[in-house]
Order: sequence, then C-alpha cells, then structure tokens
Amino acid sequence: YKSEGKTHFGATGIQDTSGAFIPGQSLLNTKDFTATTVDPNYAVNLPAAVGLGSGGGITFGILSDSIRLDLSLSALEASGKGKVVSSPKVVTIDNKEAMIEQGTQIPYSTVSASGTNTEFVDATLSLKVTPHITPEGSVIMKLEAKNDSQGDVGASGQPAINKKKATTEVLVKDGETAVIGGILQVTRKEDQQAVPWLSKIPILGFFFKKDTTQSSNRELLIFVTPKILKTEPVQARIY
Repeated sequence: YKSEGKTHFGATGIQDTSGAFIPGQSLLNTKDFTATTVDPNYAVNLPAAVGLGSGGGITFGILSDSIRLDLSLSALEASGKGKVVSSPKVVTIDNKEAMIEQGTQIPYSTVSASGTNTEFVDATLSLKVTPHITPEGSVIMKLEAKNDSQGDVGASGQPAINKKKATTEVLVKDGETAVIGGILQVTRKEDQQAVPWLSKIPILGFFFKKDTTQSSNRELLIFVTPKILKTEPVQARIY
C-alpha cells in the first residue's frame, strides 16, 4: 500500500494452465506457456482501460496472496480512501448455485382506479456463484455480479435504477481469490454562490461570486475466495 492511495495486488511466479486464467480465452482452449521474467508482482490491473466512445470495462484477475490482500484492504480503509462494504460467506455443494444479496427496497407510490398504492423496487448488490471442483483440487466458478443503485426519480415518481452487471467463468486454486473490477461510478457536481445584483456587474461581478466543482470516482471491487471444505473419510465398522 502506498500513501497516494494505490493498492498493488499480486503474487510472484507464473502459473501453468492447471491454475491460471487468461482473459479472452476459454479454459478448455488455453495452451501451455512459460515465462522467464515477470513484471513486478502484478497479477491484476484495475480499473479497466476505457477507450474513446466506449463505456467502463470489467477487469478480472487472480490473487494468490490472501494475507497481502487483507493487509492492503485494511490499510486502504484506515486511510479513508476505501471501504469494505460487506464480507459475507456462504456454503454450497459442488455444482449448486449460491447467492448473496444485500441492499434496500425503495418505496414509491402509484395511482390506480382502486386508489394510491405503495410499491417497492430493489436496489441491491448481489453475487451468484456456481462452483465446480476439478479432480486436481482447483475450483471452476461461474460468477454473476450485479450492482443496482437508485437513480433519478421520473416524472411519475418512480425511481430509476442504475444497473451494472458482470458475468464470467474463472479457474482458481483452493484458497485463491478471483477479482471482478471496473464497475466505476463518476460523479461531478457544480455549484455557484453569488451576491445578488453585485455578481451581475461586468468584470467586477467576478469578485462577488464563487464557483465550486466537485468530482468523485468510485470503483466497486468484488473479491471471491473459494475454499474447499474437506471431510474425513468414514471408516467402515465390522460388527
């Protein structure tokens, strides 16, 4: 962790196809590869690059060092430049979908022939994961992350919902962390404070008003760490 607010994730070394995920290729078509040099311990680079005319991208990565990750997140939160929104845990069996959801229901009123009714719309952060354990002890995860937040209120009074969604399938080793990033929100606010009449005077009016511009960038990172729960084999008993 650096003082300017950058967080570096990574682990030393290169993994082979039994434990690596290469963006842009399917897991079944990934070929063997080797490398003699590695850039300084970066296994993930966030946020995703945004080109001209394109929206925010989604970036995926694999983290092997969970201790370094915990320390980096703690340092970022202690400095006030980051916040751990939630740290839920869920247990599921092989090839069965698990879902974690957290958020609020936003009430709004609708008018019909029967009168005024109150309805609700969901604004939640949710994650669906379907794990599959390979014979080598790694985990293939189908991930679907959704971040729905409240937007502007329409003319009918119903709030708009800003939707962000990312789906992927990754292969990680037991205890490794998959990262979903690039869910970026940019907010810009402009405000002006002025003295009535005096601020309208040509040239001199500049000294009687104040323009303020605030901008903020927020990025949501989702970390998923699968851990295989091993049970001891049942020993047969002879009576």
